Amino acid sequence: MTALNQLAERAEPGDWGKQSVVLLNYQYLLQHDIQYFESNDEVLFNEINDWQQSDRGYRPRSSQGPIVLNEPKFVNWTRLVDSLGLIYKMSGRSHTVYPDLDMIEHSIRFAVEDVGEDGRVSIEDYLDWLNQNLLLIELTSDGTVPAPFARVLFTLVRNGEIRIVEHGDSGAISLDRVPSHSDIDREANTLEVVG
Repeated sequence: MTALNQLAERAEPGDWGKQSVVLLNYQYLLQHDIQYFESNDEVLFNEINDWQQSDRGYRPRSSQGPIVLNEPKFVNWTRLVDSLGLIYKMSGRSHTVYPDLDMIEHSIRFAVEDVGEDGRVSIEDYLDWLNQNLLLIELTSDGTVPAPFARVLFTLVRNGEIRIVEHGDSGAISLDRVPSHSDIDREANTLEVVG
């Protein structure tokens, strides 16, 4: 978590840090619901490169000129984020996008301590906290938590680590493609730590 925290602190839109590519690549996978990929997928890393430049304004340069995402860089990136617990290598060049459960559980607890109260943090405040401290993640265009991240939250609910409840006046925030559960309120907007 410490390495991700240091990367997140330097990942400021408009003034991207040199290593922001680590978090931006991952954000692309989350926001575009990419749950599985091959590290040599040229179409994917070209789409990520285009998105970084056009949508995020990330245009890294070296003394030789613009730096573009290519296969060697993407392969090295997959090794790094695998070691950080953000993806898992399945076999060969195949990877699945699923952040480490313990890391996400700890991040929720840290966010509750920093910006929450009474063992709860609103989903919006949690996502803001993540953006500042760990991962770049945003609600989808229809206001839901992206499916790859929503599944991690669902697993934490199923494991009895958190509940997702309605609390306060904030509007409901859906978890993309997550089944119903007794510990997820219909109009949920808040993460609640259990125990």
